[in-house]
Amino acid sequence: MKTSTPFRPLREIRLPKAKQRNGTIATLALALIALGASVYSITSNSRYLGVTSYLPVATSTIVPGVEIQRSQVQIEPVTSRSPLAYSSAFEALSKVVGEVSTAVIAPGSIISQGELSRPKTGSDDRILSFALPLSHAAGGLISAGDRVDILANEGSGTNQVTVALARGVKVVSVTTPSASLSTPADPNVTITVAISSSTATLMVVNGLTSNSIYVILANSASAPNDSGIYIPSLGQ
Repeated sequence: MKTSTPFRPLREIRLPKAKQRNGTIATLALALIALGASVYSITSNSRYLGVTSYLPVATSTIVPGVEIQRSQVQIEPVTSRSPLAYSSAFEALSKVVGEVSTAVIAPGSIISQGELSRPKTGSDDRILSFALPLSHAAGGLISAGDRVDILANEGSGTNQVTVALARGVKVVSVTTPSASLSTPADPNVTITVAISSSTATLMVVNGLTSNSIYVILANSASAPNDSGIYIPSLGQ
C-alpha cells in the first residue's frame, strides 16, 4: 500500500518560486520608492525648469530718491517672456541695484526700468541756456552736438575787454524762432550748452549780465594761442 500518494501534491510545491516572487515584489517596491523620490525632486525644482527670463522683485518697500540696495531685490526665474524680465539673473541685478526709484515700490512688486533713474552723483555737466541775437551765434550755423567758444565784451571805449568765458563746450540744443512777417531781422535764438567747469559756468552767467555775448563755432578749431583776455588798448 502506498502511503505517499496523498502527500505528493505537497511535494510539488516549489518554495524557491515563492521566494522569487517575494524578491520581485521587493524590487518593484524599491522602484516605486525611487520613482516617487524622483517625482518629488522634479516637483520641488519645477520652477527652475524651462526658465526663459528673470524678474527683479522688491523684498521691502522702496522709496523714491534713495539708491536701491541688493538686500531689497529678489530675482525670480520665470518660464514665460515678459517685457519687464531680463535674460539672466546677473543682468536683472545690475539693472536695478544702485539705481534710484521715482515712485514707491511695494514689497512683492516687480521693479521696472520705467520707475528707475540714475542717481545724481555729480558726474554730469552743468546745463545752461541763454538767448542772444542770431548774428552773435554764427548766423544760425550752430546746431546740437557742436562745440563752441563763448566770448564776452566787457566795458566800453578804450576800456573795452574781450574775455573767453568758456571754450569747447557742447551745444545741447538750439531754438530759433519761426520766420514770419513779424520776425525781426536779427531775432534772438536760445542756445543750451553743457559746461563741465564750475568756474566757466560762473563766468558765462556773469557775462550774460554784463555786455554782449558771442558764441563762436569751434568744431575744428585748433587749440587757442591766447590768454583768454584781449585788451585793445594794449594790443593783446
